[in-house]
Amino acid sequence: MASMAVLIVWACECLAFIRYYHCITTHRKILRDKGVLQVERDDYNEYPYRSHGQPLLAYLAFSGCLFLLVIAGGAALWKGFHLLPFVAPYLTIFVFFGLWAVLKFARKARWVFVDLSDGHMVAKKLQKLHEIRGATQT
Repeated sequence: MASMAVLIVWACECLAFIRYYHCITTHRKILRDKGVLQVERDDYNEYPYRSHGQPLLAYLAFSGCLFLLVIAGGAALWKGFHLLPFVAPYLTIFVFFGLWAVLKFARKARWVFVDLSDGHMVAKKLQKLHEIRGATQT
């Protein structure tokens, strides 16, 4: 079950990076004009999230996590349904989505991703995140 929890975290991390990557690629000109730091992939001094093969590796990792969570986790069920082999890999997934739904209801949050279509709003959000990051590094 702990391995499944780690796979859920990795899948969420990969999805977050994929969305971040596409956001900074889509709004590259606006972010450059506004002077938002750490989003210019061509400037190796400013962009701290360098690695080879991105975003392809993020897509592969996300797909691999989903495969392991959904398909490979249920391999014990391929010859018939038994409760314990079903609960072991999938209980963590059910608990994760249950807690996520409870938090959404408790906080009255929206059930959609943050809209990243407006470049000026994205620039403000990224600048705010960089300010928070700078304040926590002292």
